[in-house]
Amino acid sequence: MQTHIELKKARGKINQYARELEQKNQELKELLQRVEQLAMNDYLTGVYNRRSAVELIQKELARSQREGKSFSILMADIDDFKQVNDRYGHECGDYVLKRVAGLIREASRQYDVVARWGGEEFLLMLPRTQLEEAKIVAERIRALVARQVFSYQGFSFSVTLTIGVAGFLPGDDVDGLIRRADKFMYLGKKREKNQVVVEERK
Repeated sequence: MQTHIELKKARGKINQYARELEQKNQELKELLQRVEQLAMNDYLTGVYNRRSAVELIQKELARSQREGKSFSILMADIDDFKQVNDRYGHECGDYVLKRVAGLIREASRQYDVVARWGGEEFLLMLPRTQLEEAKIVAERIRALVARQVFSYQGFSFSVTLTIGVAGFLPGDDVDGLIRRADKFMYLGKKREKNQVVVEERK
């Protein structure tokens, strides 16, 4: 009888330990997922960071080369962002970056990749998207940001984006494709800003 009682107690403890272990495993799994997310995303805006963007572009480039499909890259820069920081402070600048990131995600498609490239620059990768369709997406993003009124500590103001668009070509590498999108974005900056400049194909 005593043996049966001790055995029952031991089984109870084993079951309790098993439940606790399962709970700890779940907590560890959630923690690892959180760490992975932090490693992939920009700490301020929550969109992908530069490293993650490059990895995703490399994967899309490999798929496009394999399947003969095209995709496009958008490079967007907040116009005169230094003036925002100088006039309203860097905390306001952070607020603008977060809001603009949210607006870009809102105007993008669910499967598009949105990343903070650095400073006030954002990169978008549009999978399986030709230049004409990419231009439509870029214009939608530009117009949405331009319409917004930003309010911060009693100040109200607007910001605009200049966006360069480049499309994948056979033989492209990641750096070359991004450089072309960047080139067209800076071309728009030299013009009137607040515009979309698309790579021309002959």
